[in-house]
Amino acid sequence: IRTSKAASISKDKIVTQTKFKDLNEIRTQVCDSVSKDSMHIARAIKRLTLCICDPTMNRCITYVDVPGYTSPLYLHKKQTSSMLNECDSVVFVKEIKSPSIVDSELTMLKMFEKSHKSNSIEKLLVALTQIDLVSKENFREMSKKSEAEWDTFKVSKERIIPVSALAYLHSKSMFKEADLLTRGKKAVDTLRSYKVVDGVDKLKTSVETYLFKKNFDTASKQVEDLKTKIDALVNDTLNLGKSIYPTYKDESFLSQFKMAHARGHSQPIF
Repeated sequence: IRTSKAASISKDKIVTQTKFKDLNEIRTQVCDSVSKDSMHIARAIKRLTLCICDPTMNRCITYVDVPGYTSPLYLHKKQTSSMLNECDSVVFVKEIKSPSIVDSELTMLKMFEKSHKSNSIEKLLVALTQIDLVSKENFREMSKKSEAEWDTFKVSKERIIPVSALAYLHSKSMFKEADLLTRGKKAVDTLRSYKVVDGVDKLKTSVETYLFKKNFDTASKQVEDLKTKIDALVNDTLNLGKSIYPTYKDESFLSQFKMAHARGHSQPIF
């Protein structure tokens, strides 16, 4: 996340950059870059980067939206595979009204498990989207079905987070168009009647908490490894000193070293 807003759109090996103050300013350009006309035919775009200034987001985290395996393009499948191998964590995005895991999603999950071995599950979060578009009864029912579906992959319900991007963006005053303002307010009112929140902040916090723990655990292991090496070096040094000065066999070499130092030896004793 950079400190200024800019969009970089790559198409046909041509890179264009556009500065913007509102997402609506580049919406048409973005849509035309990734799909064609009303047929929604995916274009072979290699990368689209949005750099925004959002003080609520962690600047040390990069979120990458991969195309997935539903795309017919080999390039998109390759990009998805590459990011699944390299990422530190995955947020699996599914509409709440479609709780079942389909073949293309199953392929991605198996690939992710293969790449990250035993700790793949702790790296996985699930976002159930568009929760404002289902009835209160369906929201409860679909949530339970999703939890049961993901339980087969040992993903606990605490890692399954219902979200509404529409309600979140409305609460952040991101909309200016009348239609979006109306839809956003309706989404907020719907979630309020369900007595649930939009979930986006919880999702971001969950990602940041996991990555902080991962980095902390990694640093802790490095410290322990360094301590082990230092201990081994100290023991080797003491053993070497004992072999050179066997007359100190009645006491530890370290004690003898301290005693010699206290008597004012100007030269090393070994």
